Amino acid sequence: MAMVTRFLHRGPEQPTSESPAERDARIAYERELIEEARREIADGHAIKGDDARELLRALREGRPISIPDTSSPRLR
Repeated sequence: MAMVTRFLHRGPEQPTSESPAERDARIAYERELIEEARREIADGHAIKGDDARELLRALREGRPISIPDTSSPRLR
């Protein structure tokens, strides 16, 4: 995880200092995250539409947020 954080926090003018092994490890880690997200979406653990837009707006504006109801097995 530290290597991912280090990669994401570099400035745009900074060349990546990843070794080929670090790059491969980061890509493998990112693939795992994507697969986890796909499984969660397939299981219905997601929100969409106006609920998602409102959640993103609240996060951007620093407003308190409530955890959306994800008890439904399907997307809302």
